[in-house]
Amino acid sequence: SLVVESASDLSGYVGKRMQGVHKLESVKVSGGATLSIGDDRFELVDANGQPRNTITLGAGDWSFETLNAKNVVLEAGASLAVEKLEVNENLTLQSGSTLTAPVVNTTEKQVHGLELAVGGKLTVESGAHINLDGKGYPNRKAGPDYRS
Repeated sequence: SLVVESASDLSGYVGKRMQGVHKLESVKVSGGATLSIGDDRFELVDANGQPRNTITLGAGDWSFETLNAKNVVLEAGASLAVEKLEVNENLTLQSGSTLTAPVVNTTEKQVHGLELAVGGKLTVESGAHINLDGKGYPNRKAGPDYRS
């Protein structure tokens, strides 16, 4: 279930599909749940609507097509699968965290890469991983048409 807390009256949105850019002050995913944004985009902002300086992803599975932030921290137990990660300043992978690319989609013959740009310092603590094992083409397949 999704719980949204707001000082505004949101009753007009109940039961409706929301699509586009969602600006939130915080997001907490816990209890083994996952968060999938799909084709939408969300921004973490402070109470004044300004982008937060640091996005911290806690333990759990996180998946984005693109994530752009000033600073990003992956805490212990966090696994981030992302195609494009742009960090203007610093990226920190704490011990026990993993940065990876999304899993290959064999039905749609779609392979995902990991495009990583860090403008400042990249810190990978002992016990943290950038792991792309098994993220390329399936066994004995090659090229965009999955030739054998």
